[in-house]
Amino acid sequence: MPDSNYSTEPPAASAAALAAISDKISDIREEQKKLAEIPGMLSKMNMQLEQLTKDHQQTRQDLHETRNGFQTELEKIHKDVDDLKTSKTRIDTLSDWFKWGGLALIAMIISAWVNLSTKMDATAAQAANNSQRIEVVEKTQEERRGILNDLLKRINDLQLDFYKRGMSDEK
Repeated sequence: MPDSNYSTEPPAASAAALAAISDKISDIREEQKKLAEIPGMLSKMNMQLEQLTKDHQQTRQDLHETRNGFQTELEKIHKDVDDLKTSKTRIDTLSDWFKWGGLALIAMIISAWVNLSTKMDATAAQAANNSQRIEVVEKTQEERRGILNDLLKRINDLQLDFYKRGMSDEK
C-alpha cells in the first residue's frame, strides 16, 4: 500500500501511471458531463411525465363523459322502446277494434239487408194481396153498382108504374 504521508516529497510517477491517471481524469470529466446532462434529462422526463399525467386525466375525463353520454343515450333508447311498445299496443288495440268493428258492421249490414229484403218481400206479397183484394172490391163494387142500378131502374119503373096508375085512377 502506498504511503499516504506526504511530509516528504511524493514518489515520482511513472509515465504509464500518469497516462492511466490522465485517462481516469478524462473518464471522470466525461462522467461529469453525463451527470451534468442528467438534470436536463430529468426535467425533460418530468415534463413528459406531467404531460402524460395530464393526457391520462383528460382521457379518463373523456371516457367518463363518453360513458355518461352513452348512459343518457341508452336511457333515451329504453324510453323510446317503451314508447314504441305502448304505441304498438295502442295500434294493435285500434286494429282489433277496426277488425272486429268492421266484422260487426258487415254483419249488421248483412242483417239489415236480409231484414230489408224480407220486409220488401213481405211488402211485395202484401201489395199483391192488396191488389187482389182491390180487384175483388172493385168487382164487388161494380156488381153492387150494377145491382143498385138495376134496383134504381126497377124503383123508377115502379114509381113510373105507380104514377101511371095513379094518373089513370084519377081520370
